[in-house]
Amino acid sequence: MKLMIKASSLISLILQPIRRIRQKQKLAKIAQVNGLKLDAEGNLESLFTLEEVFIQRSYADYFPFYKKVTILDVGAHKGYFSLFAFNNVLQGSTIIAVEPNGNNSSVLKKNLHQNQVSGVHVVHAAIHTSDEKIKLFTSESENHSLVVDTANKNEFTVVQGIQLATLMADFQVERVDFLKLDCEGAEYEVLYKLPKAIYEKIEVISMEFHDLKQTGYTALDLADHLMQMGYEILKLEHRASHKNLNYGRLIARRLKTEIPAPK
Repeated sequence: MKLMIKASSLISLILQPIRRIRQKQKLAKIAQVNGLKLDAEGNLESLFTLEEVFIQRSYADYFPFYKKVTILDVGAHKGYFSLFAFNNVLQGSTIIAVEPNGNNSSVLKKNLHQNQVSGVHVVHAAIHTSDEKIKLFTSESENHSLVVDTANKNEFTVVQGIQLATLMADFQVERVDFLKLDCEGAEYEVLYKLPKAIYEKIEVISMEFHDLKQTGYTALDLADHLMQMGYEILKLEHRASHKNLNYGRLIARRLKTEIPAPK
């Protein structure tokens, strides 16, 4: 048994450089066909996320293509969706990218600079229910989160929290045409405590949800809440997972208010 384990480890070690070469080739191809400049050093480990945005086009549904709009990229990671948005809206649009992780934020800024993108505002903070300093848990989880779990509660960094209302006020945003939300489980508290007045300013919410396996913290609960806030649910789907996780995509659009016919 030990010999079999050692042999398996040896084969994995031998194949590792080959896998890395193939990953670099895939990264280069995605960058080329989308007219992007992305270096392997900062982006290779995030290849899956890059594929989600540019190959699977996870945020293309109900995106306001070729219009002058305001986009909020919450959980901007390394800026892939911000790049996608910048390349698919009209000049003069407002794009705000919010990312709490310092390393991701640095790569995000580098990716924007390398692609000569000057119209994206980067905010190094975490969307939260207050404007106070908060803990960002950093171990075990593939993506860092404000949500405590037993695996990573003792490893964290302190980041600035910011409310959506504060962010919008800071940038004088009166209407959000597309809110992309990917905040690794923190979406429940953010959306549950978001004032209705702010919901009334957001047209489309396109998000990745993460069921926390608690009553009230599932995709259906989020969908029910959004409907109560005046939205219709356009998509709710769970994605395949090999980690006993319930997660997927949810898209909601604000219901149009009927304009009364003139008397």
